[in-house]
Amino acid sequence: SNALVQNNVIGDNFSLEMYVDNVIDSTFDSNVLYNTGNQEYFRNGYAANGIQIANETYRTSYDQSKYFNNNTHVTNNIVVGGSTGIYYGTYSGWGNAGSNYHGMKNMVIANNTVYNPSLNALQIDYDASIEGVQIVNNIFQGGSGVNLSGNSGLSFASNLWSGVDPGAAASSTDV
Repeated sequence: SNALVQNNVIGDNFSLEMYVDNVIDSTFDSNVLYNTGNQEYFRNGYAANGIQIANETYRTSYDQSKYFNNNTHVTNNIVVGGSTGIYYGTYSGWGNAGSNYHGMKNMVIANNTVYNPSLNALQIDYDASIEGVQIVNNIFQGGSGVNLSGNSGLSFASNLWSGVDPGAAASSTDV
């Protein structure tokens, strides 16, 4: 908790460029994340995801209340290339468990630019515990689409979608 990841240039990594996993009261701000298409860094034939958000478990006996992203800000980042620009993944089957101890809670994803991902510009796997997530003032350019997996607890406002269909992420305040 209380992490600050700021002003980094991160590129051509295996699987993902920046991982936001089980963090509380943290900020990921003003980073540049890129993928040049160098297949040496591909995983299962795909380039790395730009910003990957998750709640992984790391042991069999654990305090479940510690495994979620809460009060975290992902802001002012630039993501170029890669597979999926911004991706929230539910791992270890947590997303379908209905527990209150996982999910994204009170999270802000704002003022980011995602440019030309080869898959989705934005993807959020199904998770019954998502609540209070604001996705606002972002620029999404390119990609094959947006996949929200029927989640509730997400609000969208004032995003720019260029060359990508926002689907359910569309808002009347979009640019």
